[in-house]
Amino acid sequence: METLVTAFNYKDGNFWVTNPGFTYFDTLKTFYKNDKTKGKTNSSKIMWAVALLIDPHKDNPWRNTAYTEKLKLIANEYLEEPSFDWSKYQYIIDEYQKRATTEIEQQLHRFKIKMDERQSFIDSTKYSLDSYDDGRLIKGTADQLDKMMINTDKISNMYEKLMEAISKQADKASTKGGREKSASEKGLL
Repeated sequence: METLVTAFNYKDGNFWVTNPGFTYFDTLKTFYKNDKTKGKTNSSKIMWAVALLIDPHKDNPWRNTAYTEKLKLIANEYLEEPSFDWSKYQYIIDEYQKRATTEIEQQLHRFKIKMDERQSFIDSTKYSLDSYDDGRLIKGTADQLDKMMINTDKISNMYEKLMEAISKQADKASTKGGREKSASEKGLL
């Protein structure tokens, strides 16, 4: 998968040093400049957290984790702030996604979030049959749950098609000698 991140060195590297191209975008440049910590360490840590949340980079250990689960894991394990307020940085998340991922990767990301929501809904809904209360019909959930589970296969196939499209896109992006294309070669800058 293509990404503007040149090296996914989130454990040891300063995001801004490793990926200086992100300071070219106004929103991120302002975020960078407003960080008064030495070496811009605070904004760097948040940018790595956002990258871990959004970026499909092959070295991202949480790239295949459900979005809501990633929010918790990254806050707890990477940021070490269990009550981290992601909403304060939604504008950074949006900008990162817009700048660091392709349109089809963005579609896949949104699709995956909806699939996760759908699965949580199915998992939390108990089966019930139609019943009557004082002569009034109370619809059960059995038919709807069964239909949703049958449709899961169709939805999974749509997801697989998006994954295939991304894979084809990545194959087209490869260069001679196996080197990664630069951000400008990818059309991200």
